[in-house]
Amino acid sequence: ACASTTIRSFTCNVTGGWTCAGVYIGANNSSLDLESSNIAGGGVFGVYNSANGVQFKARNNTIACDGYFWYMATAPVAFDSDYNTFANQGGKHMNLGGTDYTLAEYKAATGQDQHSTP
Repeated sequence: ACASTTIRSFTCNVTGGWTCAGVYIGANNSSLDLESSNIAGGGVFGVYNSANGVQFKARNNTIACDGYFWYMATAPVAFDSDYNTFANQGGKHMNLGGTDYTLAEYKAATGQDQHSTP
C-alpha cells in the first residue's frame, strides 16, 4: 500500500543540527505533496528522504536552511518541484541519490525547480 500525504501551509523553525529535518520521509512507496510551506533552521535538512519508491511534489515553498534543502538519499521515482524559494544558497544544498548539487547544478541535471529562486 502507498501512503499519500499532502502538507499545506506548514511553518516550522527546526533546531537540533544534522539529525533534524522539517519533513522526514521514511515510508517506502509513499507520496508527499508539499505546498505553500515554510521550513527554516540552521544546520538542518528541509526535506529528508531515506525511503525507496517515493513520489515527491513541492510547490510554492520557502526553504531557508544552511543544510540541505532537499536530501534524497534515494532519488524519488516521481519528482515534480518548482516555484519554490531557497534561501542561504552557498555551497551544495541539494542531494539526489547520493550526489550533491548546487541549486544551478541541480536545475541543469534534473530539469526541476526551473522557476524557483535562490
